[in-house]
Amino acid sequence: VCTGYQQLDIRSLGQYSYGLHPDIITNLQFERLMLQGVHRPSNGKPPKKVAFVLCVGSRSNSDNCVAHCCKIGCMNAIKHSLLLEKAVPNVDPWIFYTDVRAHGKGYEEFYSNARNHNVRFIRGRVAELIPNGDNLLVRAEDTLFGMQIDETFDLVVLSPAIVPNTGAEELVKILGIDLGPDGFFLERHHKLRPVDSKREGIF
Repeated sequence: VCTGYQQLDIRSLGQYSYGLHPDIITNLQFERLMLQGVHRPSNGKPPKKVAFVLCVGSRSNSDNCVAHCCKIGCMNAIKHSLLLEKAVPNVDPWIFYTDVRAHGKGYEEFYSNARNHNVRFIRGRVAELIPNGDNLLVRAEDTLFGMQIDETFDLVVLSPAIVPNTGAEELVKILGIDLGPDGFFLERHHKLRPVDSKREGIF
């Protein structure tokens, strides 16, 4: 049973201004941009300063958001920032995070490697993203240092929450398996049997 996922529609989260400026994109759009050579969608020029904003619409009980962690956003942002450094000389990547979740094999080492490079990690959620002509103003609080941050960027990459694909609820009825509270298929045991469903032969 492998139905993939969708990204949360973040246009309803007005603080991120998604859809209002061509240089505010999602991480999936950034993946496609990497294949074409990294550039700002607005003018085709290489970005000099890029913000990666994690937990957009996730880990929150606010309206139009989800409470669960996507589990892939941190590592995706770190990967993107390191690839960006290789593609664009002297680029300045920043990652705004809630807390870095690097719990897979080799993930902590990957995170440490990024910290040893030019990647800046800011612990704090972005409160507002304001298009300002050619620049994008990011307002956030650095919760480690207890200070307000107002920084301008050329490109902002948002990591939206992931949600189940449509049809999951109908499929569990057909197969006789369960959904978890996040709407994804429920494993028999998250550590001992992480790919088994409650029915033998269905994984």
